[in-house]
Amino acid sequence: MSKQHYRVLLACVMLCILVFSVFWLNERSKADDMPRQRNYDIAVILKAYNRPPAFWSAVAQGIQTAQREYGVQCTIEAPYYESDIDVQIGIMEATIARKPDAIILAACDYERLVPVCKKATDAGILLLTLDSDVDYDGRKAFIGTDNVEMGRKLAQLLQERIGDKAAFGVISHMAGASTATERLRGLLGATPDSDTRMTAFAYCEGREELARERTIYMVQNHPEIKCLVALNESSALGAAAALQEMGQAGKIALIVGDSSVRQIQYLEDGTIQSCVVQNPFSMGYLSVVSAVQLLGRQTIPAVNYTDSVIVHKSDLNKASYQQLIIPFTQNEEKPS
Repeated sequence: MSKQHYRVLLACVMLCILVFSVFWLNERSKADDMPRQRNYDIAVILKAYNRPPAFWSAVAQGIQTAQREYGVQCTIEAPYYESDIDVQIGIMEATIARKPDAIILAACDYERLVPVCKKATDAGILLLTLDSDVDYDGRKAFIGTDNVEMGRKLAQLLQERIGDKAAFGVISHMAGASTATERLRGLLGATPDSDTRMTAFAYCEGREELARERTIYMVQNHPEIKCLVALNESSALGAAAALQEMGQAGKIALIVGDSSVRQIQYLEDGTIQSCVVQNPFSMGYLSVVSAVQLLGRQTIPAVNYTDSVIVHKSDLNKASYQQLIIPFTQNEEKPS
């Protein structure tokens, strides 16, 4: 190849480099002018870490999945027990002080968390609620089960099990929690003559052992009860343990909310007859997605209900039901 050809080739290469450099600098300049997605700081405050933790572990899995997908920073905190309302208020106060972009709160109490929720929004922090709502219209979105509808599904199972005449008792989790209030309202509203047929009621304060003790007391003092309805995981596990201890498993029907691994074991052995299963993984995931959308100035519904599904023993091998139950089996440790 002649020297002239080398010169022409070198000139073409230099021209290509120059054109590419100009193009790259122009594209970089345009990219620098475009708005970038922020690495949002989202604080999540749940209701409890204490056993039974299956529900909240599944919620945490959903949060962590969304965190990875959307490139945001999520921290998860909670009091040890659902009854530790003052502790949750203290966690809220400390979180507000560090000024995250958003707080996602599963409120231990519908009313007592209102002042600190107002303090958060007054500080310019976006507030969403997860699972358990607050009586405050300053929160921008709620993500969770339609708990009134969940109560109606429990009423349907109650009707199927003991008809419309027999007596029943209810074990609930926390006085003041919106989940407990709404599930009870749905249950009683859809049950014929519920005002006379519900002959016993107790709260377990989110503690399995207390649910066991109060179920024993309830059954001993109300022999007319033909069915117990437990409104969440802790109340269900305590009630199931009590019925087994008293030799009443399978004799007094037990219908429950939630479906941890141990609840499924009770369902398989006949202590529990049916469950109404929530979708905690979706709750956690969608709460983070909703926060990201709101922080990005998108418009979303103020209420986003996740599904609840009736599960019988015969449903346990169906793939569609396993998708709801499996999140509970993956990790029964404290959320991180």
